[in-house]
Amino acid sequence: MTNPTMTTEELAAAVDELAQIKARISDLTQREGIYKAFLIASERPAIEGTLHQVTVTSSSRTATDWQAIARQALAKKPELLQALIEENTTTGAPFFTVRVSARKAAQ
Repeated sequence: MTNPTMTTEELAAAVDELAQIKARISDLTQREGIYKAFLIASERPAIEGTLHQVTVTSSSRTATDWQAIARQALAKKPELLQALIEENTTTGAPFFTVRVSARKAAQ
């Protein structure tokens, strides 16, 4: 179903504008990645800019496949549950988080 109040020209302009926005976002995302990598490589937990500050933290994620545990628990004895949890829990590779915030005024 189409909206009769939207002209073909308006829709075409929206399509072109959206494509330009997505291209700019892509370029900015690439630049963001370069700056994040640069800040991570400094190995500093906090970095002050003129107007902003950055904190860099290293983290990792642990995921447990609960569906696999449930399926296997039905077939095995309940006392094996802890072993099943350990068998189906993985820890991902460490990753960094870079947070940017406004600097606090000097006191």
